[in-house]
Amino acid sequence: MTKKEAVILLDNPPTNFDAKNYTFGKYHNSKMKTEEKIPELKKSLDEWTTGKPLHAGKLQGETSSKRLNFPEPLLCILFILRYAITDEQSLTKLKSLLSVDYTPPVKQYTEINFYKPEWLSSHFVCNIVEIVDTFMGASTGPVQTQVLRNSENTASRMRMALLHTTTKTFVNLLLKFGPNPKLPNTIDNEDFIQYLKDRSATNSPTTAMEVILDALPQLVQETLTTDLTSAIAGVPNIEHCLTMKWKEENTNPRNPVPKITVDSFQIIIVAKVYNGIVTCKRAQTITEYVENMLGGNITFSEMPKPPIRTPETTSKQSQKRSSGGGGGGDTPTKKTRTLPQLNTTSIETNLQAIEQAAQGLNGTNQAIKTSITTAVNTIRSDLVTYQASRVPKQKKSKGNDGSNQ
Repeated sequence: MTKKEAVILLDNPPTNFDAKNYTFGKYHNSKMKTEEKIPELKKSLDEWTTGKPLHAGKLQGETSSKRLNFPEPLLCILFILRYAITDEQSLTKLKSLLSVDYTPPVKQYTEINFYKPEWLSSHFVCNIVEIVDTFMGASTGPVQTQVLRNSENTASRMRMALLHTTTKTFVNLLLKFGPNPKLPNTIDNEDFIQYLKDRSATNSPTTAMEVILDALPQLVQETLTTDLTSAIAGVPNIEHCLTMKWKEENTNPRNPVPKITVDSFQIIIVAKVYNGIVTCKRAQTITEYVENMLGGNITFSEMPKPPIRTPETTSKQSQKRSSGGGGGGDTPTKKTRTLPQLNTTSIETNLQAIEQAAQGLNGTNQAIKTSITTAVNTIRSDLVTYQASRVPKQKKSKGNDGSNQ
């Protein structure tokens, strides 16, 4: 099917213009006439095998033996058509997103035509490929050894499923938020909004959605490194994995096996979420993470993003270093986020009341008692962290000899 779609793209405008202008390898202008390129590209489709990914992500521009020698704008379109559709519902959603009449329900800063090769490659396809490849890792890596039996047979199946679910997730996020969502002007979003303004002022504008999507691969890597158990909680466990596939559904109450479909494979991210009282780590799907980020429930400082660098700021930093510092009036001040003051005494009183009530739970209720104890201890730990964060840091003074005291 993908090869047939490739032929359609090669034969029809505007995509056939990209094909005629393709200049990689043997298709270089000096080596091949323009009218010869499309017939040669059609012949190259016979060499497409499952051993070569449809798009190599950020490595697509490299001279890797596994990359397809084909115009990237066309590969981006083929990638989306291949992985965004698994059923009638996902087909309808993709058609809705690509409709010229579609308007996101969330207000946009400005309208952006995201369905163009540069945007699709940079923020959509490359991020999806990197997310899935990062999660899968090597055959001897932590994910495959913890989740798969005979990874040489099952890894490609799980990778395919993750490509489908992640691509559909990206489509759903764009349907809901659009490519350039307007952030609510609240204290929770002020740092994010200022970052977008600063990027625009330095002639490197970006959107909130672009920043978040571009951060996802690194967030997946951080989760794998710090919390592997949560990271793999979104995919079927190894007990359900067979030599070539996953077990069929089994409703036997003694040994139940849930129905495993493409959508059973989700990538989980662990991040600190602010719930209105305290900030705590939470395992969440990509969709939940983006919703929390755009809603201001995840502090912008917690998210990886490109630094803002300009010749002017670099020059100022250099001048400050050469002058040995000082308290000049040009130094920008950062507005800090003020969190509400918690009544820790009242919380502790309630925790003690919960502990007293749980003391009467025995026998079959022992598991509930253990859960309550764990929850109470976790809340106390969070309170200790909170109280420590409220204590102002003491500035070090210098003695007459310049040493810190």
